[in-house]
Amino acid sequence: MLSDNSVYVAYSRSLRQLAVGYAYRLRREGREVTLPIRDVDAKGELQIFSENLPLIEQRGELHVLSDGTSQGLWLEVGAALALRKKIVVVKLDRPAGFGLLEEIQANEDRH
Repeated sequence: MLSDNSVYVAYSRSLRQLAVGYAYRLRREGREVTLPIRDVDAKGELQIFSENLPLIEQRGELHVLSDGTSQGLWLEVGAALALRKKIVVVKLDRPAGFGLLEEIQANEDRH
């Protein structure tokens, strides 16, 4: 069920520890949080994405923590855009070449 108070946290695997802490903070604020497992070694990114898509659909926002290396994260961002979800960029380690996320964040800040 869609809740405006709910968040799907999309993150690069190297930022798992940071994402867990961030999700914990959101939960303490009373938010519903989905923090997916990133097991790319056992499954391919497309399979993980297809399993996570319904979870993205159920959440009101997608929050991004990216080190710039995860291709699957970009699938999740694309799905959130297509579903017209609010996207919040929490961490972006490699901003050069990631103008799309910066543009999305600037757009969200204006609304």
